[in-house]
Amino acid sequence: MIEKNELKRKILLIRYLNRISIIPKNKKEIKTLNVTLNGLEYVGKSSLTLRFVTNNYAFENNDPTIEDNYSKQYNVDGIPILFDILDTAGQEEFRPLRGQYHHRNTDCFILVSSLENIKTVEECVSFLNSIGSNYQSINDIPIIFVLNKVDLLQDYKERMRKIEEFRKVIESLIEAYHLLNTKIIVTSAKSGECVNLLFEESERMVRFSNENDLKLLHQVVELDSKSTKALIKKQRKKKWW
Repeated sequence: MIEKNELKRKILLIRYLNRISIIPKNKKEIKTLNVTLNGLEYVGKSSLTLRFVTNNYAFENNDPTIEDNYSKQYNVDGIPILFDILDTAGQEEFRPLRGQYHHRNTDCFILVSSLENIKTVEECVSFLNSIGSNYQSINDIPIIFVLNKVDLLQDYKERMRKIEEFRKVIESLIEAYHLLNTKIIVTSAKSGECVNLLFEESERMVRFSNENDLKLLHQVVELDSKSTKALIKKQRKKKWW
């Protein structure tokens, strides 16, 4: 069990290491970020994309297109980013084509699920398998899990219960696939809740996405934890004397 003060120290350390990660020297230079959204039909992929691109809510219809492309220039931490967003089809008939989405220089995958249906989270397995089969390591690329349509859960207790239920399924996938550079974000395309944050985090994760750096980060945090515990133990011994 991580104590509160120790957890705070870990968070501050991680934030510091993220802050000193490599960023473009010339902030006026526009960097292109290729983001691919995967998920079953009706989870809100298109609605999330259009909310970010147009800042308006668009009801997601079931037009069976294979994919749609959108772009938007947006500043993340003062850095101009051109988001190139690929909104993929979630219909069953397009399942054989999923693998092709993972060959398009994608910088970050966003796996979208709906809080209406637990099966939309469980289906993330097929997307993870498809991603993993197209990269030397699944940790070569950041993956964000999205729990969308939180606006449908008006009762606070039910909202927290549902999010926790879905989160546990995702955490089991993260553990099973040994994912390092991943995150869970709860969103609402309808209200706009955390939609901008979702795309901002995709850029930040890419900025700090090297697998070796992630392993080093884990080692640094672990060593920091050990040294902190050793120091506390030493101070306690001094008190006895």
